[in-house]
Amino acid sequence: MNPLAAVLFVLAMQSAPAPPVQRPARAPDRWIAEDKTRHMVTSMVVVGFGYAGARLVNLEGNDALIAAAAGAAAAGILKEVHDRSVGKPFSLRDLAWDAVGIGLGLVLVSQAR
Repeated sequence: MNPLAAVLFVLAMQSAPAPPVQRPARAPDRWIAEDKTRHMVTSMVVVGFGYAGARLVNLEGNDALIAAAAGAAAAGILKEVHDRSVGKPFSLRDLAWDAVGIGLGLVLVSQAR
């Protein structure tokens, strides 16, 4: 190949528009998925730690339950807000599973002695 033709070819290729970047398709937000189990279990654990912490600072009965539930709910909502800020979808289904975990966690800690 002629050296001048090679240079012109390289210059032409550099000025050619780049093909559009395709983003990978997002997985559907299913009601039943491994991610939902993680949301539920994490919420249960946060309720447990929140309840223990509330009892540690001398909150009694229902006040400790309310503090634990509020802390877990705030954590779930903040997680979804963070997801949205990094370009992931805000999932109401994740929040629903967080609520299930909070409910189960409250049942468990209310039975603790």
